[in-house]
Amino acid sequence: MSNTAALTQTALSSQGGPGDGDILSSYYNAKVLWYSENGKMSLAVLGFDGMVQPAVKQLKQALVSLQGQPPGAPDPSMHLDAEALTALLNLDPFVAGGPAALLLPPRFVDISHGALEIGGGVQTYNASHTITTTDVSSTVNTTTKVENDSAGLLGFLGIGVTDAQTLQSQVSQSSSAQSSVGETFSQEYILNGDRNGFYACEVYFDVTFGAFAFRDVSAINAEPAVSGVMQDQNGKPLSDVPIRVAAGNRTFLTKSDSAGQFKLFLPGIQSAHLNLSAQGEDAQIEYRAAPIKDLR
Repeated sequence: MSNTAALTQTALSSQGGPGDGDILSSYYNAKVLWYSENGKMSLAVLGFDGMVQPAVKQLKQALVSLQGQPPGAPDPSMHLDAEALTALLNLDPFVAGGPAALLLPPRFVDISHGALEIGGGVQTYNASHTITTTDVSSTVNTTTKVENDSAGLLGFLGIGVTDAQTLQSQVSQSSSAQSSVGETFSQEYILNGDRNGFYACEVYFDVTFGAFAFRDVSAINAEPAVSGVMQDQNGKPLSDVPIRVAAGNRTFLTKSDSAGQFKLFLPGIQSAHLNLSAQGEDAQIEYRAAPIKDLR
């Protein structure tokens, strides 16, 4: 079963961070039909009453409002009952795990192999991932109530719905219906920081839903491992210069701020050989490093 539509979604910072401000779209009162074609069972969408695009925080609030209500009672705004709300929330790992939730394979693919370290103004990054054979076989399963039936007037004749029943269905979300091996997903992101603040995040691609996820890894030491100033050959500070530090098999990225300054805390690195480089014409680096074993 697949339904393709172009949607514009905006997750507002005022709604909260990961696990609160994430947006989940869902159709409600969908009408579906099981049918057999050449011996293969398929599921077709016949229609639906509408769509909601709430933030996770709103789904949580709706779930609380249904406490004490009879099973199957829907929230009037979300048009979903407690079971369906719970199933949706379970699709978002940040709901249970918070901003630093583990994003595990095969659903999530680590594309940063290190971290983006933000501090020093607005920074723009391009994230991309090319679909592999392993990706298209990744699925996420959820079980939700999809139909309540009542026996019809002609049920005693074996026509139509013959018994009152509630059907449960396990639905598997898979990227295979929308993606093909070799297809590349890319997205530009604007990450904001200031000279007094700092955060670091790992970047993952969610192969099931075709989205990028940023995992907070800001647990750091009090002092940066590497810091310095970007400048040209005449000693003039250079801003917005991409800076890269390779530590073992991990890569850490940041940019210089308006004064040419930068710092990298290298979260998770205790001992490593470091290789620092920058992108920019005539850019020169003056940097200092904290004691790290085997640093060079």
